Amino acid sequence: MSARRVALLFGGRSVEHEVSLVSARGVATAMRETPLTLVPIAVDSEGRWIDPESSQAILDSDATRVPAATDGGTLAIVPGRGLTLDGAALEVDVVFPLIHGWGGEDGRLQGALELAGIPYVGAGVAGSAVGMDKIFTRRLAERADVPLCAWEAVESDEDLAATAKQLLEKLELPLFVKPANGGSSVGIVKVDRADELEAA
Repeated sequence: MSARRVALLFGGRSVEHEVSLVSARGVATAMRETPLTLVPIAVDSEGRWIDPESSQAILDSDATRVPAATDGGTLAIVPGRGLTLDGAALEVDVVFPLIHGWGGEDGRLQGALELAGIPYVGAGVAGSAVGMDKIFTRRLAERADVPLCAWEAVESDEDLAATAKQLLEKLELPLFVKPANGGSSVGIVKVDRADELEAA
């Protein structure tokens, strides 16, 4: 296999920013054992894109977040030209998106890459969008007769005390509370006792 250049996107604006760095370091370490060439591109919490050399330095450090970029650039996904950072082409063969949560796993990035004809790793636009919304995913799974554990959706503007009481009549402890659209790592609370549910 000829050497391939892989753009590794990580960081981002979602609450799973720190988790993204852990994932990116794992992939970067594994890629050292392959003939692939890594082209890391970090994204800070404000959405500024960082050049590959500086991004590699972040991966090599013990930083838990991508430092705020004072001179961060703009990444463009250009049909026929691939990826460009501040107008300069980033010659890559495939994109490995590791921006977790909003903006990375919800189909937006995948749609832009598909529009530009750039191959990428992972689920496509529809799968990413559906999978990001856990309520929608569960409703589709139920329609397809996929076995699921008992679950309920709760809106943030509901009377949470009354809702907690109703949930305890339907669901058994322990149970888990998680954001419907927040990825799968951050914001999950295990509830062991009835008096913990409303706060969760």
